[in-house]
Amino acid sequence: MLPATGLSTSIANGRVKIRFEERGMGARKPISVPGRLQKIAQEYSNHPALASKGEDNRWKILTYKYELCH
Repeated sequence: MLPATGLSTSIANGRVKIRFEERGMGARKPISVPGRLQKIAQEYSNHPALASKGEDNRWKILTYKYELCH
């Protein structure tokens, strides 16, 4: 973890302190964005992750399992 001094920032690549509490949401173990995405990809591997319409007006659907996490 990188050091941080404040609890909020408006800088795009800024750092913030993680707030810890004894109870409630603040008591949950923190998880990184990549870590959360990996867990979602494992749990919902065959579900759509991204869909876009091509020039031919047909939908292209990408799942977590094959297209985004390999």
